[in-house]
Amino acid sequence: MKPKFQSGVLRRVRNTFHKMAFSYHGGASSSPHPMTTLNVAPQTGRRDAALDQALMLLKVKMFSYSEADRSHIYHNILELLEECIKTSKHICNISTGHKLENEESLMRYLILLNDTVQAAATMLFQQQSIIDDESSVSDFIGTDMSSQFQHADEILANSEMNLYHCINEMLEISLPRIMQYREYCTKILSRKDFQRYEKAFAEFQLLYGGRYSLDELKPMTDAPVE
Repeated sequence: MKPKFQSGVLRRVRNTFHKMAFSYHGGASSSPHPMTTLNVAPQTGRRDAALDQALMLLKVKMFSYSEADRSHIYHNILELLEECIKTSKHICNISTGHKLENEESLMRYLILLNDTVQAAATMLFQQQSIIDDESSVSDFIGTDMSSQFQHADEILANSEMNLYHCINEMLEISLPRIMQYREYCTKILSRKDFQRYEKAFAEFQLLYGGRYSLDELKPMTDAPVE
């Protein structure tokens, strides 16, 4: 049985993508000023590259890494999602009609995904804080609080894992629609705009791939089952 918060988040994801409507044959959207398309194509390429790198990090076996490494991974994912949200806001500002509606739906999803990852990262941070504070708090209270701290640590660890599974289910629900929308967005670009998209995507893919690599992190040999 899914926790209530998890069911609620997944319902919001389904509702968000249910609102997205697009067609390869064009829609009734009004045409933006030609100068704005010069910005939409490279901004979309930048967002897609950031999202791909974030998805790569989200798909790792998170609990095969130490708490310190998981904290680093969460931090990188949140930076990438922040980049996605920032570029989405820019695209929304220069879009109209169905394009604007779809972009706003995608941005709401990205914000929801970001918030859920942030919640998991917060649960991890609290686990680390409990370990650091146990001795000083016990000294202040004047009694051994180890059993209470251990219980709290288990609750936080379970919460982090539940949130991680919720994120995976969000991705399972949303990725086919996101990929379909990305394909649609590139198909409606002019040849020159598509070239701008590809150039920006390639440049930022290289940038994000180098900056947010997992090469320096080593999975644990005795990792728990996720």
